[in-house]
Amino acid sequence: MSGKGGARVTPRTLVRTEPVVLLVAGLALLLLSGISPRDRFTWFLETAPILIGVALLVVAYRRFPLTPLLYRLLFVHAAVLMLGAYYTYAEAVRLRFGLVRVKPAQRP
Repeated sequence: MSGKGGARVTPRTLVRTEPVVLLVAGLALLLLSGISPRDRFTWFLETAPILIGVALLVVAYRRFPLTPLLYRLLFVHAAVLMLGAYYTYAEAVRLRFGLVRVKPAQRP
């Protein structure tokens, strides 16, 4: 396989570049989720663990590299946290399943 400029793309180079691609995609999603969320304080509380975790992963990357599968799973988990941070989880569940609030029936 040849990459840009005729350089060979090997599984080893993909393993090295995939965390960077996931980091950039995660930061883009984080920025999108921060654009007028339902509740700014909830957004901050829900995304704070992502920011702390990403900082730890970046600092420890060279000494403690994780498997590509684990980086992908962490990315998916962070995306779920960002979705919950944007809508709040109660609203996100209603959006996903089409649930609506139903008034309880009045008793005679």
